[in-house]
Amino acid sequence: MKNVVILGATGSIGSQALDYIKLNPTKFRLLGATCGKDIFGLLRIAKEFSPNYVGIGDESLVPVLTEELKKVNPDVEVLPPESVAALGAADVVLSAVVGIGGLTCAVKALEAGKKLALANKEVIVTSGRLLKNIAKKSGGELIPVDSEHSAIFQCLKLGGEKELSSVTLTASGGAFRDFDQKMLETVTPEMATTHPVWKMGKKVTVDSATLMNKGLEVVEAARFFDLPASKIKVLMHRESVIHGMASFTDGSVVAVLGKPDMRVPIGLSLSWPERFETGVRPLDLSDYGELHFSKPDFEKYRSLRLAYEAEDKGEIAVIAMSAADEVAVKLFLDGKISFTDIPKLVSVAVESAETGNAADFNDVLSIDRYTREYILKKAGF
Repeated sequence: MKNVVILGATGSIGSQALDYIKLNPTKFRLLGATCGKDIFGLLRIAKEFSPNYVGIGDESLVPVLTEELKKVNPDVEVLPPESVAALGAADVVLSAVVGIGGLTCAVKALEAGKKLALANKEVIVTSGRLLKNIAKKSGGELIPVDSEHSAIFQCLKLGGEKELSSVTLTASGGAFRDFDQKMLETVTPEMATTHPVWKMGKKVTVDSATLMNKGLEVVEAARFFDLPASKIKVLMHRESVIHGMASFTDGSVVAVLGKPDMRVPIGLSLSWPERFETGVRPLDLSDYGELHFSKPDFEKYRSLRLAYEAEDKGEIAVIAMSAADEVAVKLFLDGKISFTDIPKLVSVAVESAETGNAADFNDVLSIDRYTREYILKKAGF
């Protein structure tokens, strides 16, 4: 039985991971769980799953959490999230924290030599090289959770590094794939947080609509698989049945297909190299009749183009892009800017960023902080 730690356990990815554990009670046990502020969600988890440890990011809520746990499950101990991430008894740590805030826990988990299932795009995008260096020294391991990267991770098991020509990430196109530029200007936060295919959190759903999600995934693929951006392609595929492909020098293409359901890659990240029940029915292609593919429109999806530009400039530009996107999406969700303002603000960050890489994790966080302040000022806040 594997002991699992879930960082960001009350969010979308974390909740689906808990469902997977519940479905496979003889294979997994929840050892620890953390959240940012959702104290009631964490208490529900403590009551249902009886983890040994829990942690909460908002330190002001620790006293309340400690007192409430005495009523719900007095055997559960409260620790700082960083300590939960590095628990000695953990076999796998799933990081489902949204944004750069998940970096410290990811570092602690890898320093402890853990298998880190990373669902946090911002962390791998901004600090992937540094994290992999830690893993090499500690014996830790990075496992992708995103459906596209999970697919490529599996595809690459069937060919060598020198045999690989390119990898392809598929993109559904998000909620507004059939909108023209004028229609995009009318998009509201309510419209942008509903995805036509996937069930995801608000931030990633908005990113899917701008295709920044796919842009981040291009950089994510570069970090996970040590590939230049020139070898990473994006293919529009509205049904989201093909999740990722690898093309090899002999002309063969290996792809992973399946229903668009995050329970599959989440489960695989916890069970790898084994596979267990996820509750997802096997794919039947006859249910679809036909599948659609096209090249991305880089003019419509400026965010995707910006991701390639940022990757060409280096880590500093990528960190700035990620930070600017977090700020811009929040401003949009708060009703302070328009949907089409998001890529405009991200563009400002990428264009103003220096060329080159981050020196260390402190440098990553410093660039992130500076960019956030800079973009807020540019947006007039």
